[in-house]
Amino acid sequence: YDRDDWGGWIDEDGDCEDTRAEILIRDSQTKVSFDGCRVINGLWSLPYSGGSTTSASRIDIDHIIPLKWAHGHGGYSWSSGRKRAFANDPDNLLATYYSANRSKGAKGPDQWMPAINKCRYAQRWEGLIEKYGLVATTGEMAAIGKACQ
Repeated sequence: YDRDDWGGWIDEDGDCEDTRAEILIRDSQTKVSFDGCRVINGLWSLPYSGGSTTSASRIDIDHIIPLKWAHGHGGYSWSSGRKRAFANDPDNLLATYYSANRSKGAKGPDQWMPAINKCRYAQRWEGLIEKYGLVATTGEMAAIGKACQ
């Protein structure tokens, strides 16, 4: 696995706002403020831990299905374009508190679940697995199913 193979944030629509900025704008509960093209403030609920923050510097954009996990579950054979599309797919991205995202790392659903909103998180995983044709283990699928019980 080489993270660079998946590319970085892109500015798909050419409006100077890359994928990170687009997700910060989408997920903010208020109008965001900018420094040039960079989002600096807004109001984000923290979907994995609860609470909220107004500082974009405290937010990471989480790949719900981590790139490294996707690589190991079928994504290794994708073209560079498909990898870049996956890495920038808004369906797979969520503004989260930086510490929650970093504790998650590249873990699958059998190794990490958020403290709250477990079912919603698991449903997004399942939908993304189907959307991209990724192959999850029996244990990973069991963890996804258990999250909504």
